[in-house]
Order: sequence, then C-alpha cells, then structure tokens
Amino acid sequence: MLFASQSPPIDGKYYQKPAVAYVDADGTFESATSHKYKDGIAVGKHKILISASDAQGKLLIPSEYGNIDTTPLEIDAEESPFELKIRKPTAEERKNTKVEKSLY
Repeated sequence: MLFASQSPPIDGKYYQKPAVAYVDADGTFESATSHKYKDGIAVGKHKILISASDAQGKLLIPSEYGNIDTTPLEIDAEESPFELKIRKPTAEERKNTKVEKSLY
C-alpha cells in the first residue's frame, strides 16, 4: 500500500515522499514508512494505492486501486486511525487482469 501525499510542494519544488505500508493477509497493517522505519505518513491528505495478487499473478482487488488517477481511496492523516473499504474484483476483472509491475 502506498500513501501519495496530495500536498503542494514545499518551497515550490520539494514534494512529500510517499509512505509505504505492507498489508497482512487479513488486510491489516501496523504502520507506514516514508523515511525511517515506522515513521508514519506526512500530515495532510493522501491518495492510497493498493495492489494485491495471488501466486498466479491474478489481481485480488480491482486494478483501479493501483492507479493514482483512478483510486477512490483518499484519507487525511489527521483522521487516524482510519478504515478502508475495497470492493472485490468481479470474476471478469480477475480473469482478464494480471499484475504487470509493482507500485513501488
């Protein structure tokens, strides 16, 4: 899972570094890391990108969640803790979609 800051650049040129969290099989995660292990996410709003696949490379969640332009997931770091709800892919989406590359 990747947290992409939606804040404007600092001093007009430096963007916040995205944070990464590794999700357990049950869908939970303990913390996110942006610079140092478990340092969390930057203050502000973030779009969330998620990608998950099975051993054969078939998506476990719809591909829209893995694209910054189409992900419906957005959080504000000030509203922590938060819960994300992700729809399951349809049978057609699972059949026709394979993971091409990692988000990271």
